[in-house]
Amino acid sequence: MAEEDVTMATASEAPAVPEESKAETSTSGTVAETTSTDAGGEDAEVQAKAAAQIEFYFGDANLPFDKFMWTLYTKDPDHWVPIETVSSFKRMREYSARGADWVVAALRTSTFLEVDAEGKRVRRRTEVQKPKGQYERSVYAKGFPDEEPTLQKRLEAFFGKYGKTNAVRMRRTEDKKFKNSVFAEFADFATVDVFLKADPKPTFEGKELLIMTKDAYCEMKIKEKGLTGKSANHRREIMSTGRGFNAFREMARANAQNKDGASASAPAEKKDVYLEF
Repeated sequence: MAEEDVTMATASEAPAVPEESKAETSTSGTVAETTSTDAGGEDAEVQAKAAAQIEFYFGDANLPFDKFMWTLYTKDPDHWVPIETVSSFKRMREYSARGADWVVAALRTSTFLEVDAEGKRVRRRTEVQKPKGQYERSVYAKGFPDEEPTLQKRLEAFFGKYGKTNAVRMRRTEDKKFKNSVFAEFADFATVDVFLKADPKPTFEGKELLIMTKDAYCEMKIKEKGLTGKSANHRREIMSTGRGFNAFREMARANAQNKDGASASAPAEKKDVYLEF
C-alpha cells in the first residue's frame, strides 16, 4: 500500500499455520486456574473472554473485512468453521492451552455463536450484515508508545473505558511498523462523543493524545497533501471503505461481472427507431 495513512492492522489474527490474519482482543490465565475454579468463579470470567475473542473474529466489524476468516466462513455452505483453526490464532493460544474441551465449553456460553453437536465446529447464528456508520463511529488517536507484546490489550482496555468498541486497529507502515496511532471503532455514536468531549482530555499512561474523528483526520490529510477534486474524493473513498479486503465489495464486483456476462450472451434487444422531423 503506497498510501501512508491507510495501512493498518485488521481482522482476526495469524494462526500458527498459515500466517494470514491479525488480532484484536485477549485475556490471560493458566491451566492451574482451570482445575481450581468452577464455572461460577474466575474460570467463567476467562471463558467469557475467550468466547468474546472468537465472537470478534465472526463479528460484522471483522469477518467481512478479514480475507482469511471470510475464506473459512464461505468454504462450508453452512458456514461452519473448525474450532481447532480459530483456536490456533495467536490471541487464542493462551486459552487453547487449557484444552479443546475448555474452548468448546467457553463457546457454548455464547449467544452469538453456536457449536455443532460433535464440538468440532463453530458458526455465527445470524447472517452477516453490512455494518452501517463504521466510518462515522471511528476516531483517530495518536501519541501511543512503541509496540510491544502487551500494547494491543492495553489499547483495548483504554478505549473500553469510554464505551463498547468494535475494533481497535493499530496503524502500520508498509513494513508493518506501528505508527503510534490507531483507528478505534466505537459501537455507537454516543461513545464517540464521550471520547472526543472527555474532560480532562484522554491520556494514555500519562501522555496526552491527539484525537479527532476519522473523518476530520481524513480532511486534515487532504488539506496537508493539497488534494482537490477527484483526488480528494478518491482519498475520502479510500478512508471510508479501506484498501484491504472487503467481502461486500468483492460480492458486488462478482454480481456486476455476472450481470455483464449475462448481458453479453443475451440476444440483442430490438430498439424502436424514431425519426424526428
